[in-house]
Amino acid sequence: MSLDERLRESLRRSSSAVAPDLGENLHAVRRKTRHLVIRQRVGQVAFAMVAVLALVFVAPRVLDFAKNDPCKGAPAEFVRIIRFKDGHLLIFDPPHQELGGNTLYTIVDDHTFTLVSAPGDHNLPGVYRFTYRIVGDQLTIVDLNHDVDTGAAFEVAPFVRAG
Repeated sequence: MSLDERLRESLRRSSSAVAPDLGENLHAVRRKTRHLVIRQRVGQVAFAMVAVLALVFVAPRVLDFAKNDPCKGAPAEFVRIIRFKDGHLLIFDPPHQELGGNTLYTIVDDHTFTLVSAPGDHNLPGVYRFTYRIVGDQLTIVDLNHDVDTGAAFEVAPFVRAG
C-alpha cells in the first residue's frame, strides 16, 4: 500500500470517529434541557416556600403591631394652644389647657428663632433652634435640633390661628 493510500485510509477512519450521531446528540440536548427546567422549577418552589414561611412568621407581628397602635383611639383633633407674649412662648396642653411650658424665645432672622426654658421652667435643657413659616393663619415650626420630644410637640401639624 502506498503512502497516499495509507493516509487516505487513516483519514477515513479518523473522520468516521468524528461523524456526529444526530439522534444521540438531539437526545443529549433534550436531556440537558429537561434537567435545566427541573432545576429552575425546584428553585421557584423553594423561593415560594421561603416567601410563604416569611409571611407566616412576619404577618402576625405586623397585625399585632396594627392592633396595638399607640395612637389607636386618640382624638382626630388635638388642640394645643401656644401664645407668644412679651418674649415668652407659652404652651397650654390639653385637655384643660393648663400651662405645660414657659420658654423664652428670640427671633434670629426672618425664618429662625431659638427657645430656652424660662426661669423656674425646666422643659428645655439648653438652647433649641427652630425654623418657622407663616402662611395665612397657619404657623409651621421645624425643630433643627432633631430632638424627639420637641419635634413631636411642634412638628405634628401646623398651628392654626383661632378667632
